[in-house]
Amino acid sequence: MSGRTLLVIEDDADIRDTIRAVFELDGYAVETAANGAEGLEKIAVMGRPCVILLDLMMPVMDGWGFLERLRAHADPDIASASVTVVSGVADHEEAATLRSRFGCGMVHKPADIAGLMRIVHDRCGPG
Repeated sequence: MSGRTLLVIEDDADIRDTIRAVFELDGYAVETAANGAEGLEKIAVMGRPCVILLDLMMPVMDGWGFLERLRAHADPDIASASVTVVSGVADHEEAATLRSRFGCGMVHKPADIAGLMRIVHDRCGPG
């Protein structure tokens, strides 16, 4: 998979589609999933994305469950994938846990598109 492919895991279809559209217009390939289980399935097919934008509160498998499974993946390249959590529910303690336990960055919803763009450019290179 291209080094310029990102994965958006978000249960809200409007948010997911908006993020996809913004980054596709900037020249990135974007894969999407509606929950953590779908996200893991996408990674099994596509390989490691340059960055994963991850919601925490989702049905089927939430972001915490996704992170547990991702970081325990048998392929160290996939297990170490860059993840930025985009959530409206994480507090300062949860953000610290995301950083220390899972190595994740954190962006609070509603997300600033320019801020997300900086994160993606940093992890994936310019679009």
